[in-house]
Amino acid sequence: MDYQQAINRLINHANISDKIDLPEEESLVYHLWISTISGMEPTIAPLRKDVIRCLQEINLQINGSTPSDTITSIRSVDEELVIIVSDLIHSCIDFYATWTKRGLFDEQTRWELQITAWMISYAWGAILAGDIDDIEQEMNYALEVKEIV
Repeated sequence: MDYQQAINRLINHANISDKIDLPEEESLVYHLWISTISGMEPTIAPLRKDVIRCLQEINLQINGSTPSDTITSIRSVDEELVIIVSDLIHSCIDFYATWTKRGLFDEQTRWELQITAWMISYAWGAILAGDIDDIEQEMNYALEVKEIV
């Protein structure tokens, strides 16, 4: 996957453009919306994994192939990317609030969505910090240390 493919996949996950030629069924936000209106139990983990995979690719494109070796204080982050990631995080929090308020789905399902927002936020912070080589590995370590999983 290259940078533009990762951006396109994230745009699809955020469900913010109909100009991306990817299936809606592969969109995290679309999936959350369909689950909300249908009441059908969502399957969040595979979509979350793809979002994190896209963010890892973007991390390497922005911060170099080994970010921990090439950290600089000056780097540019695309405005479109900022909007996409912000929208993804906001949407996850918004659906979590909606599900909680309406009593939709069980506590474990809502937890999956809450941790998805946390993971996207963590990955975004790692990209901005610019010194994390493997976002998923660092994120899993942080989850273990915090005893979240």
